[in-house]
Amino acid sequence: MKKKILLLLLSWLMGKMGSAQNNEALFKRWESYLDKKADPIELTQDTSFEDLKGLKKALLGKRIILLGEFNHGSKEVNLLKNRIIQYLHQKLDYKVLLLESGIGEVNTLNHNRSVLAVENMIYRLTGPWQSEEFVSLMGYAQKNEDLVLGGFDPQKSGGSFAPFFQQKFGKIGPQLSKLLSETETQNQSFVRDIQRVELTPVHFLKRDSIIQAYQEILQSMQAHQPQFMLDKKAETDFMVIQKSIENRIAYLYYFTTYKKQLRQRWAARDSIMAANVLWYAKELYPQEKIIISAHNYHISKYNEKELVMGEILKAALPNDLYTIGFFAGQGSFANNARKTENLSPATGAKDIKAIVSKLKTEAVFFDFPNKIKQQRSWLDDNLTVSDTFIDLDNTPTMLIGKCFDGLFLLKNITPAVYKN
Repeated sequence: MKKKILLLLLSWLMGKMGSAQNNEALFKRWESYLDKKADPIELTQDTSFEDLKGLKKALLGKRIILLGEFNHGSKEVNLLKNRIIQYLHQKLDYKVLLLESGIGEVNTLNHNRSVLAVENMIYRLTGPWQSEEFVSLMGYAQKNEDLVLGGFDPQKSGGSFAPFFQQKFGKIGPQLSKLLSETETQNQSFVRDIQRVELTPVHFLKRDSIIQAYQEILQSMQAHQPQFMLDKKAETDFMVIQKSIENRIAYLYYFTTYKKQLRQRWAARDSIMAANVLWYAKELYPQEKIIISAHNYHISKYNEKELVMGEILKAALPNDLYTIGFFAGQGSFANNARKTENLSPATGAKDIKAIVSKLKTEAVFFDFPNKIKQQRSWLDDNLTVSDTFIDLDNTPTMLIGKCFDGLFLLKNITPAVYKN
């Protein structure tokens, strides 16, 4: 009996040793590749962009680039993405920037940015992005009106888009403008009230009443559509307003239908976001190159457990996309409630933080090899990527090589600096 126990223990120990050796070997392959192939990146506001030229080769033939982030509240990630956006706009002719924020709100921002104070522009973005870093990005957008801003999230971010509607429809249909303003107010109150309560038949009646009002507005808009087909800008404004109202309706349906079913709710949101991006790419700006900025979760081309936007886009536009994930090794960040959280330490050799800790510079970019399968086999192993949202089961590992086409890795991060 003792001999059998000893043999079992020895077998278990050998397995552990073999696993540790395999983990270390994988770590060494990452370290070797980064040493040889990764581009050192400057965490400054340098506008010569010499360090970002590796992107040009990686993006050859790619019309849409998706820039991720492993949380919404890292100062250094935000600032680096600002530089990347400027580089893509100035040097590679990307002219549309789509943000993970409300479709109606960001399009209102885009329409009115020449008359808005830069500090106020951020309040049309999702709450965790209302920071000094995004004031800087909005300042760049305000000075470069050829960079179009758009939102693709059905969730609201900031105030109503009724003022934009009023500017476009005020003279044509004043009663229509009034109806939209009233409906937006009712919608905002309704969404706020149902967040933390059990839905009752009364709630669904209220929802249907709001949806009916939005549908009446859409029908009335159709009667005025010929007046908006006189030039391209007016036509674009009409299409944006119409899509914004459609998103209001879609949000009311999926949030109330799947309020307690998180998987279905998140899948619905990502499906709508993907549809919005495809609408921009195929209908609104079919000739333009597009930048998308969102969480790693949404832009990922693969998710074992959830239906995500990046996976849908990859199926629809298989040759047009290039997806970049962002990760960091140590430091702290602001969570969605703007409270500071510290990154947890690396858990072992198969942890992205352990890999980042070996960087010889503060940040790097690298494009994944794809010519020979053996050259990238090390990418197709699970890595621990804690302190980020991967799926609704809080899975701590990710198949990096399936999820992204390239990575930006930063050694240290600090929390975003908020304006309010």
